[in-house]
Amino acid sequence: MTAPRRQSYSTGFKSASNRVAKRRLTTRRIMPDGSWMLVKTSFEPEIILTDQPRGQTLEFRVIASNKAGRSVVSNSVAVMI
Repeated sequence: MTAPRRQSYSTGFKSASNRVAKRRLTTRRIMPDGSWMLVKTSFEPEIILTDQPRGQTLEFRVIASNKAGRSVVSNSVAVMI
């Protein structure tokens, strides 16, 4: 007995490699009470950030976005550079 196949739906657009493309918005704030600011927008799962403030604890989070809208905000990670 085999399980019925599920129909899959895509809310993004397909790139040349036939993947669903999602834009990732990376935001940052200086801990503990700074406001969130956009630091990088990317279609790739990894980014390199330069010129970040040193000697302060920074908190980063990601929001995925496509034509259907924005995702919930990711968990944040705190870093001291």
